Amino acid sequence: MRIDSGFKVTLIVVIALILLAGLLVRRVRQNRETRCIDRMYLLQSAKEQYGLDHEGAPPAGFDDLAPIYLPAIPECPSGGRYTLGALDAWVSCSKHGSPDEL
Repeated sequence: MRIDSGFKVTLIVVIALILLAGLLVRRVRQNRETRCIDRMYLLQSAKEQYGLDHEGAPPAGFDDLAPIYLPAIPECPSGGRYTLGALDAWVSCSKHGSPDEL
């Protein structure tokens, strides 16, 4: 039984597309995680600045940070929720953890 050469080419193209799609999905996930970490650093910096300006008191919530310390409250690109925590603790994300855990 012979396999048509056109079928071989089609099969190779399909396999290549599947591999490329897998790489693209992985890259998108990594990009989202990187953007989330960048936003956690931004929130951490704003939280620390707030603490310096308010004699060591942590912000009660995100509304204390915007618009004075941040132009807007950032959101996780993967749909996670940020938690500010204490001044000596890192900001964390429900999807990606915190930068000190990575």
